[in-house]
Amino acid sequence: MALKDINTTPTEGMREEARKGLEWRKEYGRGGTQTGVSRARDIINGDLSISSIKRMFSFFSRHENNKAKHYSAKENDGGPTAWRIAWALWGGNAGFSWSKKKVKEIDREEERALTGAVKKGLQKKADDHNEKVGKKNLSWNAKVTSAKLGKVFNRGIGAYKTNPGSVRPSVKSPEQWAYARVNSFLYAMEKGKFRSGKHDTDLLPSNHPVKKSMKEEKSYIMENKEIRLYRAEYQVTKDEDKDEKRVSGYAALFDTDSRDLGFRETISPDAFEGRLDDNVILTFNHDPNLILDRNMGGTLKLSVDERGLRYDATLPNTTTGNDVAELMKRGLLYESSFAFTVEEDDWSKDGDITRREIKKIGRLVDVSIVGVGAYANTDVALRSKEAFEMEATIEETPQVEEVEQKVEESFDDSKLNLLSNELKLKKRI
Repeated sequence: MALKDINTTPTEGMREEARKGLEWRKEYGRGGTQTGVSRARDIINGDLSISSIKRMFSFFSRHENNKAKHYSAKENDGGPTAWRIAWALWGGNAGFSWSKKKVKEIDREEERALTGAVKKGLQKKADDHNEKVGKKNLSWNAKVTSAKLGKVFNRGIGAYKTNPGSVRPSVKSPEQWAYARVNSFLYAMEKGKFRSGKHDTDLLPSNHPVKKSMKEEKSYIMENKEIRLYRAEYQVTKDEDKDEKRVSGYAALFDTDSRDLGFRETISPDAFEGRLDDNVILTFNHDPNLILDRNMGGTLKLSVDERGLRYDATLPNTTTGNDVAELMKRGLLYESSFAFTVEEDDWSKDGDITRREIKKIGRLVDVSIVGVGAYANTDVALRSKEAFEMEATIEETPQVEEVEQKVEESFDDSKLNLLSNELKLKKRI
């Protein structure tokens, strides 16, 4: 069987889910993106390509962890959640199991489709690499198979064809780019890190340093992420020549008091230094499923001026993008927000008010256009506030150690008794 002979016809169960997803989306006005709508129509029409099947499996794999929470849940209007509608648009549970099976078939056929010369070359690379790492005492399994390198190679071919903008100008063929990707992967397997951007991380062993750091970073961000809201003016403009809708505004303002968070907070003008190169997305209401733009591979531009953190982006021609543009033009959306972790902050007291200055952002997670503005996820900051106030209380307490020293140095019994009483009193205070 060749790649072209793989049966890509959706099952009836997938079609039923896709129809349901479209009906729900029309009735409740939520769930999924225009890409999901297009995929539902492809499923119903029985028109699925190899790349579409891979994207289906990728979608399901990314969102599977939320299934227990959202699959049977209902919104306030009694309808399914936006997550459940999006899941249905891509074919639902039937689509997940079907795409998983098909991706395995595709991988097998892509491996067989490699030319004899490429297979021989990848086998030699695998043998040479395994001999080299076999002499090293690495804490992870750094050995590879030619089949694994074949996957990396095929993904390189696909990336060259579908995303030529990511390819260096010096690369003249898809095979050259694919081999470069293989060499980069082998370097990461041996060294425990990539030379530059990460790729094919799903093929790394579970105890590989990159894999472990990715898990730790994700866990840290989830645990320490904070969200702040700013009512800063922004605008939508339309470029008629390009048929694009542009949005710009401020996600954070410098040297401006926050609302009452249990403390007052300001952001230093230097706080975002080095953070504009983070992988940042523009979202609606901080929902990663409602992504509007991205600074890596997208048109989102982040900059810092005297006012604050500014963003400029192009809204996509999706349901979410068009809805956001219309609501902004009507003046119904007028607040921005950003999600972040903190690397360095400074706490102080201003009378009865506790103040916090964010001096350095640890990770910029997203910037967001929000409808219902609220400060959220301040638990991390409140724990820091409690620690600061406890330290401040200790500092204000009379120096017990000094009194203890006096007691130890005194040989006058009467003086000793007086100092001991003083010590007991101060400890009670």
